[in-house]
Amino acid sequence: MGIIAKAIIQISTLSLIGVFARSFLESWFGLWSLLLQLIVFTSALDLGLAGGSLRNRISYLISLGSGNRTNKVFCSLLYPIVGMYAFFTVCILISGSTIGWDWLLHFRDSERVASHSRVFTKSICFILLKCSLSIYHTVLYAYEKVHLKCIIDAGIFVVICAVSLALTKLHFNPEVVIVTFFLGSFILEIVGFWLFLRIQKWKLLYVKFHEQKKILRELVPESILFWLQNIASSFLFSSTIYMVSILFFTESAGSFSIFCRFFWLVIGVHFLFLNPLWSGISDALHKRDICWIKLTLVKGFVISFSLVFTLCIGYFFSYKWVIKAWFGKSVDNDSLVILLGLWTILYTSTNFLSIFLNAMSSIKWQVMFLILGSVLNILVGYYGSRILGISGIVFGSIVSLLPLFVSNVVQTRRLVGSYARG
Repeated sequence: MGIIAKAIIQISTLSLIGVFARSFLESWFGLWSLLLQLIVFTSALDLGLAGGSLRNRISYLISLGSGNRTNKVFCSLLYPIVGMYAFFTVCILISGSTIGWDWLLHFRDSERVASHSRVFTKSICFILLKCSLSIYHTVLYAYEKVHLKCIIDAGIFVVICAVSLALTKLHFNPEVVIVTFFLGSFILEIVGFWLFLRIQKWKLLYVKFHEQKKILRELVPESILFWLQNIASSFLFSSTIYMVSILFFTESAGSFSIFCRFFWLVIGVHFLFLNPLWSGISDALHKRDICWIKLTLVKGFVISFSLVFTLCIGYFFSYKWVIKAWFGKSVDNDSLVILLGLWTILYTSTNFLSIFLNAMSSIKWQVMFLILGSVLNILVGYYGSRILGISGIVFGSIVSLLPLFVSNVVQTRRLVGSYARG
């Protein structure tokens, strides 16, 4: 059921992207593409409280048979997270109306900046408000209910895509369509949150301040590491399209996203199948089942690498036809597709090992190399763009991932060896 729901999400999203690429001017399509990628980054602004540390804690409580305590832990983190995102929303509203987005939105026609900036500000606010409720996704992962998350997500995507497609076909202004897309996503996320509470049979509990403070104090040290990891990894994943917008044009960012779309799809599906592995490894670690962990690591990595490699090779020989059929645009840039394929293979391989390390709460070295990678990404991407254009930015993304990949391999071998020796 989870796979079917995920397929529905992807079909709905791909249909919407194809229609927008044909119907919108390049500037509007580029703006919408930037906003879609911004979701990845804004979801990492929770100081790590809604991420790996919460997931590990809930998995631990479930393994001890103390699942009834998870509702209180959930509510103890929900309220601070909602408060933080509300604060960020107010900051965006103020900065959007005072500072503006000229430094980020770089259009060929400068007269478009004002209208596009208004849409950008409104959409970011709705994205932030949506992310404030996304903590329930972590709980579903911890309970290994990925299929349930996918079903809820599928319902949200189908409805919002249907509304957006209808508005586009009725020739509404792109400004209205884009704002409606993100406003609708926020409203439907509230519905998804309500359904989650009903399915889990949970309530929004009142948690005394001293109890909330105790839970936060226990989780914050690990949460901060997960937060730094999420911020840096989100930057590595999403920064390329923003560098294209800053160093070239926002219209170029829209065209670049067309090349990236297949590779982002591969990474998204890859991550979907990896997520249950996190809880499985965490549970096996508590049971000291090291043989299962080693076998899963080896088989999983080989299968993962082989599938992603095969998909990237197949896309290289068909991307011109796929993009023509999908977006209605003729393209020819073999070198960019090769570099994006290499980046995807490296990213998914690194992510596979990160799932294992995260489940074992081994985060410190990842954070260090992610920060190093973020710096390399900016430096190599900037100077690479002067020589190779947009391909140079992608080359910078590949270089930035190499130190983290090597570190993850070394850390994985060391941890498995240490647990095997017992």
